[in-house]
Amino acid sequence: MRAPVGWLVSLLSAGLAAPALASDDLPGRRLAERLEAHMLERQSKLRWESLGHYALIAEVEQADLLRWIEPVSFRRGEAGFVLGVGDTVELHGGALLDFLFQHWRPDGRRPAAPRDRFPFRRNGESLALGAIYASHRSQIFLPVPGLAPAAIGGQLPGSPQLARMRFLVPGGAGGVAREVERDAYSFLRLLVAREGDFAATWTNRLGQQLSVDLLMGQALGHYLAERSAAVERSDHSHLHLVELFLAYHRRASARPGVATRLDPDEIQRRFLTLELARPDSEADDESLAHYVESLGMLLAEPTVTWNAAERERTRGWLQRVEARRFRDLAAVDADYLAHLLRGLRLVRTHRDRLEDPRGEGSSGVP
Repeated sequence: MRAPVGWLVSLLSAGLAAPALASDDLPGRRLAERLEAHMLERQSKLRWESLGHYALIAEVEQADLLRWIEPVSFRRGEAGFVLGVGDTVELHGGALLDFLFQHWRPDGRRPAAPRDRFPFRRNGESLALGAIYASHRSQIFLPVPGLAPAAIGGQLPGSPQLARMRFLVPGGAGGVAREVERDAYSFLRLLVAREGDFAATWTNRLGQQLSVDLLMGQALGHYLAERSAAVERSDHSHLHLVELFLAYHRRASARPGVATRLDPDEIQRRFLTLELARPDSEADDESLAHYVESLGMLLAEPTVTWNAAERERTRGWLQRVEARRFRDLAAVDADYLAHLLRGLRLVRTHRDRLEDPRGEGSSGVP
C-alpha cells in the first residue's frame, strides 16, 4: 500500500536489473522478463516515490534514506511516540521504525541498534530507536470482538485475532489526543526479529499481557481458520502472514530447546488450498502480487516439503497468472509490482523445489 503524501516507500534503482533468465519453461519466466524491463525503465521515479518497496528488490543508498525520512517527525504523548508526516500516522504499525532498523547505517557500515539516535530534522532532535520500539510495544494490542479498545481492560480475545496498533496521537483539535488504529504487520515483523525471548511478557497500555509467542499464536489460529477474502482485504497483515510465520519459525528453530506450534508444511498447505485456489474475481493485483511473493518465500524455506501434486498445482497456478494477469504492467501500481518481482526472483532462484521429486533445493532468502 502506498503511504499518504508519498513518504512511505518502495522499489529499485542501481541494482535493479537481475541476471538474465534462462530460456526454458519455468512458469512465470516471461512475466518476470517483462517486469524486469518495465521496472528498469521506471527506476528513478520509483526510487524517489516509494523507497520502502524499492528496498524489496534493490539496495537502499544512505542518501536516499535520509532524503526519504526528512519530512518525518515524531510526537511524544502519554501513550508513547507516534511517527508520521504532518497529520498522518505511519502505516503498518511501525513501517518507519522497521525501515530504519533494516536499512539505516549510522556509521556507514553497521546496521542500526536500539541505542542509536536518529536525527529527526523536523523535530530538531535525535531519538533512540529503542525508545520508539519500547513505546510501540505498549501500543500493539489484540482486539476483543464486541469490545471497543478502551473497554478491553486487560482482557484477551476468546478467539484467535490479528494484532493491531492503536496510537494515541497528541495535539488534536482543542488539544485533545485522537486515537488512530493501524494494522500491525511491520511491528510484528520487528518483534519477531528483535525480541530475545519469545515467551517473555509485557503489558500494553490496555492492560493486556502479551508476548511474541502469544501474538504469533493468535495470528496462526486466525490464519488457519479464516476463509474470507473480503475480511483479509480489511487488514494488510493478511498479505504478509506467510512471511511472518516463516521468520518466526526460523528464529525459534535456531534456538536449542525452543519449540513453537507452527508447522511450515501446514502453512504451505493452507496457502495452496486458499490463496492459490481463489478465482480471478477474488484476487486483485495487490493480493496476487503478494501471493507470488509468499510463494517465493515458501520455496526458499528449506524446511517446507513439496510433493508431486503440490509442485504441479503451483506450476499450473504460476502459468495461469502469467497468461491471464499483469498483461499491462503500466496499469498496475508500482508498489504491487515490487512484491511481484521479488516473488518471481525467488521462484527463479529456488526453481529446483518445483522440479525435484524430493522437494529439496536451495535454502535461504536472498
